[in-house]
Amino acid sequence: MVPLSVSTRGLGGISAEHADATRASMVSLSNPRTVVVLDDEVPIGDAVSRFLGMSGWHVLVCYDPARGLDAVIADPPFALLVDLKMPSMHGGTLVRRVREALGPDSPRIVIISAHQPTPEDAALADGVLRKPFRPSELENLL
Repeated sequence: MVPLSVSTRGLGGISAEHADATRASMVSLSNPRTVVVLDDEVPIGDAVSRFLGMSGWHVLVCYDPARGLDAVIADPPFALLVDLKMPSMHGGTLVRRVREALGPDSPRIVIISAHQPTPEDAALADGVLRKPFRPSELENLL
């Protein structure tokens, strides 16, 4: 496991409002109902976390793509939701690195973005969801 700070908000933090690991200093992502959300927009991360948490998912939100990438590679979750346009790392780059590192053991990857992904980025993902989206659309992709 990769040590991650668990917090409810802030850049670089992990939001685990609906997760059992909120008091843990080490977060296990390998729960079969775990979804990691990598998005630099706090309101989006919080909204996705709230919805999926109410639907029974164990949700961790990371606002720092590099930190989230390390955690996902060390302990792959069931699914990974990735924003494309983030300040420190493009979501397409992150998806490529996950696929290269984990190969067939990669989690299910869904790109969530207001921007149209390139054909190359879309081909690496298991699904693409354009913002804004309905919660039911997201759950259907998982």
